[in-house]
Amino acid sequence: MIAPYWEYKKQDPKLIKLYKKYGIDSLEMELKVTQWKKRLNQKLVDSFTVASMRDQNSRRDLNYQEITKNDKKNAELLKWMFKNYGFPSMQKIGLLNSDFFMPSGPILLHMADYDEYYPYFKTKILEYVKSGECPPRDYAAMIDRNNLHHKVPYTYGVYQGYENIKDSSIVNDNRKGIGLPSLTYRNKLAKDLADSLKTK
Repeated sequence: MIAPYWEYKKQDPKLIKLYKKYGIDSLEMELKVTQWKKRLNQKLVDSFTVASMRDQNSRRDLNYQEITKNDKKNAELLKWMFKNYGFPSMQKIGLLNSDFFMPSGPILLHMADYDEYYPYFKTKILEYVKSGECPPRDYAAMIDRNNLHHKVPYTYGVYQGYENIKDSSIVNDNRKGIGLPSLTYRNKLAKDLADSLKTK
C-alpha cells in the first residue's frame, strides 16, 4: 500500500526505520515500486489524468460555465470507467502520472453538485467503499456536500466542519457504517497530528 505514496514518503525517517527493521533496503523498495508501476492500468491512468486536469483547470479560472461542462464530461467518463474497469483506485492508477498529482477525492466531491448524476454515484461509489477500493472519506465528503446543497444535516460530518451536524450519535453510526472513526476519535487524531507537527 506504500507504493502510491513512495515519491512522498521515501525520505521519511519513520518509514526508513520500518523497512530496515524488516531487512529491506531502499533499492529493493525502489525496485518493488517500479514493478508495481508497470502493472498499473495505463488506459485508466490516462483517462483519469484527463478528468483530473479538466477538474483542476476549469476551477483555476473560476469559469462556472466551463466548470459545469467539464464536471458533466467527468461524470460520464467516471461512469465509463466504472463500467469497464471498476473504481480508479490508487492500486490501479497510483497518485501520480509523471509529476501530475491526481487523487480521486476532488472529482468525486464535485459529483455532489449535479442532481442528475448524484443518485448514481451515491449508490455506485458506496459499493467501492465496501469493497475497499474507494476511501470512505472521499465518499462521505461527496454525500455531505450534496446534503449542504439541499440544506440537509450532514450524514458523515467530513465536509466544511461540524456546524451542520444536528445529532452526533447518528453521524457516528453513519461513520462507523463506512469505516470512518467516530467524531471524538477523529478529533483526537487531528490533535495528535497537530501536536506532533509542533514538536518537529
